[in-house]
Amino acid sequence: ASLYQSKYISLKDSIYSGELIKNLAKVQTNYEERVNIKTIAEKNEILRLNEEVIKRQRQQAIFIFAIALLILGLATALMWAGKLQRKANRLLTESRANLARKVDERTAELLQANKELDHFIYKTSHDIRGPLATFKGLCMLALTDIKDPVGLGLVKMLDVTADKLNTILSRLLIVNQINTTALKPELINLEACIGEIMVVERKKILPSRLTFQYEIDKDVVLTSDNNLVRIVLENLIDNSLKFYDQSVRVDPFVQVKIWKENDSILFAVTDNGIGIDEDSRKNIFQMFVRASERSQPGGIGLYLCRLAAEKLGGSIELVAMPEKLTRFLVSIPNSLAPITIASLEKEKDTAKGV
Repeated sequence: ASLYQSKYISLKDSIYSGELIKNLAKVQTNYEERVNIKTIAEKNEILRLNEEVIKRQRQQAIFIFAIALLILGLATALMWAGKLQRKANRLLTESRANLARKVDERTAELLQANKELDHFIYKTSHDIRGPLATFKGLCMLALTDIKDPVGLGLVKMLDVTADKLNTILSRLLIVNQINTTALKPELINLEACIGEIMVVERKKILPSRLTFQYEIDKDVVLTSDNNLVRIVLENLIDNSLKFYDQSVRVDPFVQVKIWKENDSILFAVTDNGIGIDEDSRKNIFQMFVRASERSQPGGIGLYLCRLAAEKLGGSIELVAMPEKLTRFLVSIPNSLAPITIASLEKEKDTAKGV
């Protein structure tokens, strides 16, 4: 019995150890299989994320390329407009040196060139505004959808560029408006006009230490075109406020003074801002001239002032001032009646010549 019992125990132990080893091997195999499956799943996820990143980068590249094309098209349009303007000026210079008959011919060509230029600016501005509005909407959607910080920064830069392009187009439309709109004489409330301009300016980021003052003589009575007068004041005041001296040692100010002199009304806008260098003073009233890096794109503000002042029968000049002061002086007739009569006679003479 002891012999058979010892054999039984030995046989039982050998069987038990074999099953145990078998189970352990099975457990190890299952574990390795799960590890392999997990590793494969992780690699598949990495591949999927890489493909998604590549897809987004491709979309961003296409988007940036489209914007570059749009900017290139606008730059080409602006260069073409400047070329047409220079051509018109050249024709005017040549006409003054010719005989009366050639003067009439060149004047007719100049008028036609100006009409074409105005039509080109108007049509181009409106044609570009459509795609620009679509691009602005795409930027807004992208800002809410893109999570990648780099892509988000690029879209924000594109959105700022779109705003600058829209500003340029708006100013070009104002050029067309000045050239084509008929004068409408009306009694102008200059104090109310300045107040409305400052309501808009105060919404911009300006230092609290910057002071704005204006003075209008009591005997000032101006009957003129309200839109053109507002264009002159708005651009001059905006320039003076925008180009203030950022030094903490300077207390920036802008002063507007309006008074009557004979049959003219004079506007003087003075500031102690960054000033205008000598090289820029000669061409400061030309289109696309920028006197500072802080100027808005296009360089059209002072050109609009000159265009509007001349349309009203007046003039604008940059007055030399001491101690880094900058003053623009505008002179326009206190009544538009002589200007409108002269304009009608000029149109009749032009029609007869044609």
